[in-house]
Amino acid sequence: MVDGRLLLARMRGTKTSFLPGGHVELGESIEGALVREIKEELGTPCCIHGYLGAVENIWIADGMREAEIFHIFHIHIPQLGPGGSVVSLERKSEFFWCPITDLETVRLLPAVLIPMIKRWVSGDPRPWWGTTHIPD
Repeated sequence: MVDGRLLLARMRGTKTSFLPGGHVELGESIEGALVREIKEELGTPCCIHGYLGAVENIWIADGMREAEIFHIFHIHIPQLGPGGSVVSLERKSEFFWCPITDLETVRLLPAVLIPMIKRWVSGDPRPWWGTTHIPD
């Protein structure tokens, strides 16, 4: 976060957004995966400032239960700031700076992140944990 804005990503042509990052490859640490993904997506290195927590996301797609676990880090990307545009190196995605007050408007997913981000911005240091559990 810089100047009350958070860097978010979205697939081009969609209305939902998500935190930048990606999948961990076999033999890779979660920190290494994050650094690699930011470099691949934005062409610039990032510095990891700490682990914030995890979010479990569960949803139904085509009648099948899907799940993923997000590990969330506080990072700094020295070459980027909220005053300028962010160029994606991937054709399918785009990045933008979003004011913290607009997280609901840009439909940040999983939505359980929104109150966690706002709590963190207000100075609450508690670890993040949340779930979008779908009852059986």
